[in-house]
Amino acid sequence: MPPTINDMPVNILEKICSKLSDDYREKYRFILRNVCQSFRRHVDSWTPKIEEISIFSNFGRITVEFASTEYLYDHENLTVDDLISVLKFPNVKFEKLEIGEKSEEFLENFLLKIESLNLKIHVETVELNNSGREIDILKFCENPEILKIDNSKKIPIEEIIKNFSRKIPKITLKYDKLNATEATEIVRLS
Repeated sequence: MPPTINDMPVNILEKICSKLSDDYREKYRFILRNVCQSFRRHVDSWTPKIEEISIFSNFGRITVEFASTEYLYDHENLTVDDLISVLKFPNVKFEKLEIGEKSEEFLENFLLKIESLNLKIHVETVELNNSGREIDILKFCENPEILKIDNSKKIPIEEIIKNFSRKIPKITLKYDKLNATEATEIVRLS
């Protein structure tokens, strides 16, 4: 049987990829992951140079922004797989992980995958649109320094802070509108 692309030596693959551009590992990471299993294994060994990750969902599509480059996904499993391929590196600390408007089903699958792999996400700032379970991502974040929560849906602050098993140095809550009683309650609890 003639050799296939899967039989290509790693050094040849690297040489071919280097012809794409100087920053081919960042620029083509998610494209090459989807070529075949052997490419995926190889690409997944590259330490990511991504500092910020943002996740949003609308109209049945999921948008993931890695370092200012947006990727649109129609399939939740592919989205989770690409995210995990970046988040799994224990020695990489991300500047920001942002979870905006999202699909509950996607978030559930994402959290289950992180939990099953026992991942710890090293991130400096976590930004959440608190409309549900996205607060659970904090269980997997290793010592974040800043937590920003858009709490426009006015989930009681007790509900938000009950999930913290450790101190986070700075927590910022954003509200659209508060009455005096609500604002006083937040100040009293903090």
